[in-house]
Amino acid sequence: MKLSTIVALAAVASTSVAAPTASDGDVQVRAPEPEVPTRSRIRRGYWEGDNYIGFAIDEGLNCRECPFVNCTSVYKFDYQAPIVITCQTEGGSVTGDTVWAYTTKGCYVADARIKTRMIWIEGLPKCNATSSASADTPAAT
Repeated sequence: MKLSTIVALAAVASTSVAAPTASDGDVQVRAPEPEVPTRSRIRRGYWEGDNYIGFAIDEGLNCRECPFVNCTSVYKFDYQAPIVITCQTEGGSVTGDTVWAYTTKGCYVADARIKTRMIWIEGLPKCNATSSASADTPAAT
């Protein structure tokens, strides 16, 4: 095979099929690919004053009157929304995790559905109770 044939075959092989483009006169304009958020791109939690900020990992994340899945949902967080946590408590199991966070919205969110740096957040107090909606204040230390 001649060298010119090899070069021509290599040029054809390296040619790729372009993605669909929109025509703008003589110039081809390629639409940007939409960015799709992934769980790994959600920010991790951080401290802000006496509160800890975590982030919702689900769209329409339920915030409940008490820390159990059968409690009434009183608020919903959007995907990646910041959740201000004032204390933590134990409650019903969600994917094997029984830790729940009490929020400044006045309701509980399952820890399993919040992106934080740890399950039990060191330095965050435990809430007073686990079975009623009045469990909204941190336990005395």
